[in-house]
Amino acid sequence: DDTWEPIEHLAGYEGEIRAFRERKKEEDDKKAAEAGANKKRRKEEEDARLVEDDCFEDTQGGNRRSPVWKYFKIQKCEGKVQNVRCTLCSIEKKPIAYCGNITNIRVHLTSCHKDEYCKLIAANTTSETASTESQSKLDELVPQISSEKRDELHRLITKWLVRCGRPLTLPQHDEEFRDIFRCLTKGQYVPPTYHIVIEQVLKLSVEGKARVVQQLKELLEEGILPSICGDIWSQGGISIFGILVYWVDKNFEFQSRLLAAIPVLSVRHTGVELENATKVACADFGLGQYCGQGVDGVDTVPEFIHATCSDNASNIVCGWESFDGHECSAHTLALVVLTFLEQPLVRKVFNKLRGMTCHFNHSVIDSKLLKQCQLRYDLPETKPPQDNDTRSGWGGGYHQALWYFNNQVAVQMYDVESPTKAANAVPNPDGSVYRNHQLMLDEWDIVRESVYILRYAKEAVDLLQSTLNATANLFLPVIGRMVYTVHADTGPLSSTTKKFL
Repeated sequence: DDTWEPIEHLAGYEGEIRAFRERKKEEDDKKAAEAGANKKRRKEEEDARLVEDDCFEDTQGGNRRSPVWKYFKIQKCEGKVQNVRCTLCSIEKKPIAYCGNITNIRVHLTSCHKDEYCKLIAANTTSETASTESQSKLDELVPQISSEKRDELHRLITKWLVRCGRPLTLPQHDEEFRDIFRCLTKGQYVPPTYHIVIEQVLKLSVEGKARVVQQLKELLEEGILPSICGDIWSQGGISIFGILVYWVDKNFEFQSRLLAAIPVLSVRHTGVELENATKVACADFGLGQYCGQGVDGVDTVPEFIHATCSDNASNIVCGWESFDGHECSAHTLALVVLTFLEQPLVRKVFNKLRGMTCHFNHSVIDSKLLKQCQLRYDLPETKPPQDNDTRSGWGGGYHQALWYFNNQVAVQMYDVESPTKAANAVPNPDGSVYRNHQLMLDEWDIVRESVYILRYAKEAVDLLQSTLNATANLFLPVIGRMVYTVHADTGPLSSTTKKFL
């Protein structure tokens, strides 16, 4: 039980040790049984004492002003409330422990006596409402809504709608939303209509633009040129040509602002039109001057832009060729991978993988059979992921191919042991069946090689996004600020230094 002796010194004493352990176990069991019996006896005595209604008294007086005390009696111990008894419950029911507030008391009423609680709350609300003195004090607390305060409320509601993605027509058509403000202001304030919201959005955009113009002006006065990046985004039938301007401030913190969001329907996709839209937006924010193209036109915008970053689309590359910059390296690598995936044999294999994935995700029986094959080879019981990554164009295909790469032996065992069930399974939504998508041995080799290629590409993209973007989009402006700081006493930077930056 308490020896420092090494275990080998106890050789030959196995019988004594066994007897000691059995005797110790009997003693521990006896003590545990006695403790349980004593605890049970004390609990029965306490419950019997609490059942006696004489030890409970009414809750009149004191600080107990809540209406819920109407249905409870209290038991005091050394001058403090210890337990409460509900007068609506039977006398045999165990009292409720008092925890210093009425939370558990209110919970008891709402769960066990809901009707009485609703009547109590309704009566209490009616009595408070009927009190003219309380109502007059409440009216005095409601401030008068001036025209300035009304415009400020319109502005705050508009900010909330835009930043939280709420419908701009919500304040006009949501009656419950309007009732909240009617109650708070006693009818003095009515939420804005749709047209007022639009006006506030335009006012906020003008103020935001003025702030960005001032920030860029201070940046240029310091001798630092900002950079821009842009792309055409499409979602929900809407296409927008977005341009961001970014720089590093005096505290060496990365800053970015929206320079323009131009509907593509109003701008053609040609490089000339994208160049014109970009330079007009930059000049509108004080980044140079631009008065059209041609011999008589004025164009100083490229002199005020440090560098650009765009995708590999030929139109935007052509439109931004007058700026110093580069295309997105991650996008370039993605295009290379897409070219690999468009090869006939690779495309055929990935189409089969999608068909097999659809089969296992739509058939419950075959999904169970697949899990049995996975258990046999100690593989995780998972289904193949759907190829639904549309942003990168191939990220979802990588995760799907990786699953089949890791579960190849389970899928092949499923093909061997369940050919009849697989052949007679419910067709996929496109009408195809599983046997049309089964992979041959040489096609499994393509899956394996594709996983290797896509894995390296994904790691390279992640590395590019974490390092190249940080280098090209953040580090170069930092270097520009450091060089300018070092040579601030020598006047403007030379053209060679600017070109290097």
